[in-house]
Amino acid sequence: ISVNPEQTIVTAAVLMLKHRISGLPVVDAEGQFLGIITEGVIFKVLVDFSGISLGTTVLAVRLEDRPASIKEAADAIREHDGRLASILTSYASADPGFRKVYFRIRDLPSQTLQAMREGLEKRFELLYVSEDKVDMS
Repeated sequence: ISVNPEQTIVTAAVLMLKHRISGLPVVDAEGQFLGIITEGVIFKVLVDFSGISLGTTVLAVRLEDRPASIKEAADAIREHDGRLASILTSYASADPGFRKVYFRIRDLPSQTLQAMREGLEKRFELLYVSEDKVDMS
């Protein structure tokens, strides 16, 4: 079991989960060993995907699964001077026709964040607002 350099880290993670292994060799087309992807590498990429180094606030929203629904919510965040650090979406445990979207935003003053929250609650189903307080150093 291996991956090639053109395959994504997500493909590697799926293979590692499927086969219950903690490391996966990366090989070229000739089978030459180029390196290894470990669980630690997967964790680092997950943290990077999350955007936590750019902002600690996560807004979780339940949205209809239709074109432009994420844009509408992102625009509502921007209306309050929110700057997006990452957007993650999931269909796991979402009702049919909906998805859960997690917007990580760059840090804002508490009053601005509160106004943003109130604005989002009027237009969307806001699942939660979370502050990830983690020392990244």
